[in-house]
Amino acid sequence: SAPLYPDGGVGAFAVTGSLQQGRSSATSAVLGDKLYVMSGSSNGALASIEVLGGSGSFSTVPGTTLATATQQASLVTVGSKVWSLSGSGVANNQRATFGAAGLTSGFTNSGALPGERNSSGVVLLGGAVMLVGDTVMKLASGWSSQANQKVWIGSVPVFVSVPLSTMV
Repeated sequence: SAPLYPDGGVGAFAVTGSLQQGRSSATSAVLGDKLYVMSGSSNGALASIEVLGGSGSFSTVPGTTLATATQQASLVTVGSKVWSLSGSGVANNQRATFGAAGLTSGFTNSGALPGERNSSGVVLLGGAVMLVGDTVMKLASGWSSQANQKVWIGSVPVFVSVPLSTMV
């Protein structure tokens, strides 16, 4: 971690803890007032979830995992839901519920993209969740209640994934 200064500067980084399981290609999110690290790879895709505790160390969240092990997924929060979208080797979406104290439910599979996407940027824009970049895929019709749209910004493909109204 590193301190952030009021003038916009960033202090020196220092090691403040370590994960219970080493992982590459992981995703992370602040849910409620807790930092979660999930998915990733350690000799294969991971489903485990770790949370940063008050002591500055990570611990595995007991009894809670992703529904499907994945790596290079994209995370987005919409309302009280956190979504893990696609990832390397999977096209499915997974969601869980969180509150002020963090995760309040496990992840369940919830829909799928028309093809897998790895390490995509994810943004909320114009009432939709959009995945930006990575694998170019053919869009299947009927994936959501709205017709899928393919939009190009320069040479980077941007795909509308799902209307926000269906994700809350």
